[in-house]
Amino acid sequence: MEKDNHVSIWAGYSPTTESLEKYILIPYSEDGDQLGSQFSHQYHINNGGFIDEDFLELSCFEPVNSILEGMECSYYEYVSEQIEKAGKQFVERRINFAILYFNYDYSGAVNESHHDDISTKFIGSFPYR
Repeated sequence: MEKDNHVSIWAGYSPTTESLEKYILIPYSEDGDQLGSQFSHQYHINNGGFIDEDFLELSCFEPVNSILEGMECSYYEYVSEQIEKAGKQFVERRINFAILYFNYDYSGAVNESHHDDISTKFIGSFPYR
């Protein structure tokens, strides 16, 4: 749900940038309505529908085991501090991207997802100011 000054973060691995872009691409109907991306459908964000693209960020980096080693994003100082406080910086397997959805507090209904060759895991929702 929308929540000011919060960011929901997912981390994952994709073998190619092209497949990752396709995963988060938000298609539109002929009428201009958002149809929802594979990502929003898998995590049931707004029932697989509307995502405000102005608040969505993608950070790609070389494979690492700690999200803080690779991720770059808006409000990094605040976000990284909250991730570290929560002890969520390390992941079980190597990751090479992070998806950040600002002003959104994800419930964590779906914790992990696999789509084709892309795996993602919900890291958490954190205040960033």
